[in-house]
Amino acid sequence: MLPNLEKYLVELDALSLDPSDYMISGGGTLAVLGIRDCNDIDVIVLDEAGELLKEKYYDNFRQGTHCDKIVFENVEIMWNFKDPIPGH
Repeated sequence: MLPNLEKYLVELDALSLDPSDYMISGGGTLAVLGIRDCNDIDVIVLDEAGELLKEKYYDNFRQGTHCDKIVFENVEIMWNFKDPIPGH
């Protein structure tokens, strides 16, 4: 396994997310496939899982323009995506 990916998956695992509640996106996907290592892991979670994490890790919470986020050192959790074109 790639060294950064292995370290970041330990961080992700520490959040105790149900695997059916999230997916790895961005460059982390390439790392999981063994194509290249990553600099961080972006994770998309179901809205319910995001809200539970927000309660637990509120100091890491950021309300963004496009989605809500919880930002850790190497793992970024995203949920509650907003419509980029309101009204569509």
